[in-house]
Amino acid sequence: MRIVILAALALASCSEPAGDDGYMFDHADFRRSRVTVDIVEYQDLAKLQAAARALKPETLAGEQRQAFGRVWINQPRCEIHMLAPEKTRERKWPGHELLHCIYGDWHRRPPR
Repeated sequence: MRIVILAALALASCSEPAGDDGYMFDHADFRRSRVTVDIVEYQDLAKLQAAARALKPETLAGEQRQAFGRVWINQPRCEIHMLAPEKTRERKWPGHELLHCIYGDWHRRPPR
């Protein structure tokens, strides 16, 4: 039994760690040390969801985005669309989106 537990721990320590948001860093499309970031705040989730569907057509039906980003590939510019901080307790999504501004489409989708 002890060997099985040790083997399981060893295998678990080899797997790639996911962040608090459930995503794992996969690759960098680019690396930017300077970027202009515009923040667009929404007062409710329904408006943020409507903007995601309008601005990002690849948004899946039923997908509940807590924030999203728009990245310009040909210039160091980015928008982070998010709920106003007083409207949510979720603090991880603006940082997640900022990583898109710096690294591009850096992650794989988490398992569902």
